[in-house]
Amino acid sequence: MVCRYIVKLSAEERVRLERLVGTGKRAAAALTHARILLKADSSTQDDKWDEDRIAEALDTSRSTVYRVRKEFVEEGLEAALYRKRPTGRQYRKLDGAGEAHLIALACSKAPESGMITTSTKHMSLVMCPDCKAMVPDSKGPVHPYLGASAGCWKLFGEVLATEYTDFQYGKVHRLTVDAYAVQHPGKSERRAIQSVNIHLVALCLVLESKMPYPNATRVLSELTKRQKERQENFDWLEPPDNPGKITIIDIHAAPDAETHCRMVQEWALSVYHAWGQHHDRIRALARSFL
Repeated sequence: MVCRYIVKLSAEERVRLERLVGTGKRAAAALTHARILLKADSSTQDDKWDEDRIAEALDTSRSTVYRVRKEFVEEGLEAALYRKRPTGRQYRKLDGAGEAHLIALACSKAPESGMITTSTKHMSLVMCPDCKAMVPDSKGPVHPYLGASAGCWKLFGEVLATEYTDFQYGKVHRLTVDAYAVQHPGKSERRAIQSVNIHLVALCLVLESKMPYPNATRVLSELTKRQKERQENFDWLEPPDNPGKITIIDIHAAPDAETHCRMVQEWALSVYHAWGQHHDRIRALARSFL
């Protein structure tokens, strides 16, 4: 069968895809799409791979191979890697039984542990205790003092991995770390108290005073040093009831670097504004660094 959509990667595109596959730091679908494009690339191989052969080699469907080829030819590399849902439609994330279960949970008394769980046909979800996002129910590790569930912490780790391996994502790394730490304040103990204060100071300096990210990082180091030397005493700041409308779920779902950076900036603003009752205290701490 003659393929209607011939993939011809530029040298730059091929290097990018090989690097993406080599690091493995993307969603599974994006990695599969990258491998499809590398196999389908007609510019570097005499032995052409048809859709059936690619599908068999990568353990995916022929329709997926066809769609990725088509999107690359018609819309470009980004569209082929990160499939976007068309606008103008509302997508149900749960089936009827799942929605009914959520409604029942919302109308019932919360569990004593404070954790609300639900499930779909494909995964079990749990509410992160601090940011309130519904995240995958994971049995993995958690942070020693940030108030994040294992599933939420895992998503954050995947976002950091992307920022570490792709400069375009890493441009907003300072805000990513600060927003996540402040949105997961944990309980009133020494390390958590320090974390909330210094990361709020960083957000204040970057968002209000427009301090460059590297300078804000140096401020955090200085504040930590002062606290250890007892030159600065931090108070426990009572967390807000509403931790902000944007969470790591939204950041993790960003389809490309541009969207990621924009979403992280919005996330940082949302989280910082949620702590508005403590802004005077944070500004006083930040003032000595201006």
